[in-house]
Amino acid sequence: MTTESNEDPLSGAIVRSEQGESLQLNISHLSDEQKAQLALDYQKGLIDLETRARSLEIDVSTLGETLNRLAATTEQIVNQEGTHINITHTQDSSAGRTEIIMGNTEQARRGRLSRSSTGDFDVQPIIVIGGIVVAAIVVVAVIANVL
Repeated sequence: MTTESNEDPLSGAIVRSEQGESLQLNISHLSDEQKAQLALDYQKGLIDLETRARSLEIDVSTLGETLNRLAATTEQIVNQEGTHINITHTQDSSAGRTEIIMGNTEQARRGRLSRSSTGDFDVQPIIVIGGIVVAAIVVVAVIANVL
């Protein structure tokens, strides 16, 4: 009767180089099939890494073009005498979330986006309308009790 080992074939396979700076993988104890699978997994990882790098490169390039267009538009409008402008732009990409505010207004100087610009839902109008509805119901109830 043979006993199968459930031990990870790569455990203990990672060793430090003599300089101690990089890690190397010792696969000499692996079967040819395991080595082939490891090589295949490594190549898939490289493809995934390259795909992600290209995606980030495109997103960063697009963001740069957007920033340049926004800056040019802001400058063009601001240079017109007496004109005030506030441009906001929010973008989610694989590089993360970018919030941009440009212009010559007080809001642009503060550098804070409005709730709607950041994608947040403004609940203040709902609260005001809800308060009015509650007040109307109370008034109707008081009038109904008086009569």
